[in-house]
Amino acid sequence: MALTVADFFRHLPHALRGYTAVTIDADTVVAEQPGRRVTIRATPLPPRRIGPTLALPRALVVLELEGDGEAAFLEQFNRAFQRGGG
Repeated sequence: MALTVADFFRHLPHALRGYTAVTIDADTVVAEQPGRRVTIRATPLPPRRIGPTLALPRALVVLELEGDGEAAFLEQFNRAFQRGGG
């Protein structure tokens, strides 16, 4: 993802709306609700350089989904991290 790990964790609560049990341990988040479990790991990557002056932050984000409702979670996750452009 094109964001810092700090920005990722700042936006993450919007993606986890509705999850009642959330634990954070360093770079790993585990969120649970009845019948569902999501494990998320975010690791910083070197910035993507475009030319001599532009550097985009990057993070490797891995999602592990267990249980039902995977499509609904991915839609909520994508919406939480959606950015406007122009």
